[in-house]
Amino acid sequence: MESQDPLPASPEEPQSPYKSLWMPLVVVPGLIVLVLVLVFLAFGGIGGAEPSIEENLRVLVTGGKNERTQAAFSLSQKIASNSRATLDGEELPWPVPQDLALRVGDAWDSTNPEDHTARFVLASLQTQLGDEEGVPHLIELLDIPESEDPDRQLRFQVLVSLGTFGDGRATPHVIEFAESEDQGVRSIVAIVLQNLPGEAVQSTLESMVHDVELEVRANAAISLAKLGNPAGAPVLLSLLERGVYEAENAADSKRFRSGEVISQSRRKALVALASLGRAEDRGVVEGYRDDPDLEFRGVVIDSLSNWGAK
Repeated sequence: MESQDPLPASPEEPQSPYKSLWMPLVVVPGLIVLVLVLVFLAFGGIGGAEPSIEENLRVLVTGGKNERTQAAFSLSQKIASNSRATLDGEELPWPVPQDLALRVGDAWDSTNPEDHTARFVLASLQTQLGDEEGVPHLIELLDIPESEDPDRQLRFQVLVSLGTFGDGRATPHVIEFAESEDQGVRSIVAIVLQNLPGEAVQSTLESMVHDVELEVRANAAISLAKLGNPAGAPVLLSLLERGVYEAENAADSKRFRSGEVISQSRRKALVALASLGRAEDRGVVEGYRDDPDLEFRGVVIDSLSNWGAK
């Protein structure tokens, strides 16, 4: 993940550290399992002999700042490894204490409120373990002053985690960020809302398909399609056109420079559009049977064969 600190002498708004993280446009929240691990590990691997889960929890409470951060990374890695093993039907690589949920809750209570990284790990782990306090603790982390999260990395992680867990208590708090001044925040909100319940979810996404930023419009439209709502279909249709990306690149040469990024974005949009099964869109998609992008053309053929299938 790219990160740029704001320059003290510059009057310009600092660049979002995840402005292009979600290229090509879509990440299905159901696949963002334990996203905190992926984000943390992006900052560097964890070296040396690995302590146990119990030892990680102890260090999170009693260690120095650097030790606590390292323990948070290590604990996240272990929980992720266990989760993958469970999904694969394999033996857990890291033994889990029977009273892990209780210990994690105690660790939260004992951890310095200003140690946001450690508290994020603990709150996420609480939620995964079924502790009802986990989601409120994650929501609490959204209120951290911007001065303590200047590059918005923590806010990004919390929003993704809340969307991943899909707890309705988080819905109104996530929606509050739908009008954030930060394009990256709005974009991630558009993605995670598809996983959250609540009457306001679809109306919020319907508003977001009119956002000034292409990434936000696109993610909102795809989320709506995931929910069976065709309100974003015009946006999805526009995303099939290469000219849309060429215009974005002309406005900012750093965006959509890769043909593969454009191809993936078009394919994601097409899959979402096809899932809606609208007869009026099928004729437009038929016109792409001879598209010069062979991978996109393949998705066109598959989509037409399975039109309307989720």
